[in-house]
Amino acid sequence: MQQKKFSYSGNSVIFFLLFFLAMAIVLVQPTTDAAVNITATVTAGSPTVGRLRMCDGSCDGNKTLAPKTYFTVEATISDPNGYADINTASIKLELYSFYDGNGCTENWDCNRTTIIDDNIWLATANGCTHSPTTNIYCINVGMDVWSTKFLKGDTNIYVRVDDNDTSGQNTHRMDANWLRDHNSFTVNANLSRSEDTTSGTYSGAPNTTYNPFDSGQTVNAYIKTTHSGNVNMDVNLTGTDLNISAVIFIGDGNETWNIANVTAGSTPISPVSTAAIPDWNRGSYPDSNTQNLWYWLTIPNQQPTGPYTGTITYSAGAST
Repeated sequence: MQQKKFSYSGNSVIFFLLFFLAMAIVLVQPTTDAAVNITATVTAGSPTVGRLRMCDGSCDGNKTLAPKTYFTVEATISDPNGYADINTASIKLELYSFYDGNGCTENWDCNRTTIIDDNIWLATANGCTHSPTTNIYCINVGMDVWSTKFLKGDTNIYVRVDDNDTSGQNTHRMDANWLRDHNSFTVNANLSRSEDTTSGTYSGAPNTTYNPFDSGQTVNAYIKTTHSGNVNMDVNLTGTDLNISAVIFIGDGNETWNIANVTAGSTPISPVSTAAIPDWNRGSYPDSNTQNLWYWLTIPNQQPTGPYTGTITYSAGAST
């Protein structure tokens, strides 16, 4: 019997390998499609406070103003959801000296204002053009925000704002040398110890040393001076003769003053400015510094009787 032999060429081997590989791919292939579900939550973005400028007729990033100044802060405020999402009633303005205010306790050097309290308001003014559609907000500030005692020099400003979707705030701080010197004080002649006035009388007779400046009481009266500025200052005195006429007078050198109610060491009044309260600071919040000055008059012998008038002038300048 004849036997047949089978032989395989290289091409046949390759064919069978490819056939079985294709079958394997078909066998392991999923019979249905698979999907992955992805979820995402998009939240409202907080507003952003950008550039701040000070406006008092024109706007600049570095202005120097006097206390009791009506001014406007120009703030660039934007929100990723559009300007309509900005809660304008939430805008807050903080001004302070020396330290990070950021919720500081109000005092001479820190003032926090909010639109809902009617301390500040939004409107075109002082060279600032209010335009929320272009992210420009004009925050107008009344004259009392910087009191006369707000410290001279560097002033820090924060603007804070919420949007309508979140309670998140965004702030922008600006430091500038914005507040000028303010040498200010008040003077009152306390005659009755129960009320302040601005004039007083000497009483006494000739040839009597150191007649007190009084109003009939047994305790000498004084002139009370109160510091109401924002810098250390020198308070100076000048004085005139007391006279009835050009030829009947008591010379200014017969009037003397002292910071204590004692005549020893008292200083004669002079038409030349004399430092009475040198390097006087504003005091510690909430109390302004005060200083009393007592006055006396030496009436010359045989001085004619009558009403004599004169002037004592207080003036202030930068501390030297």
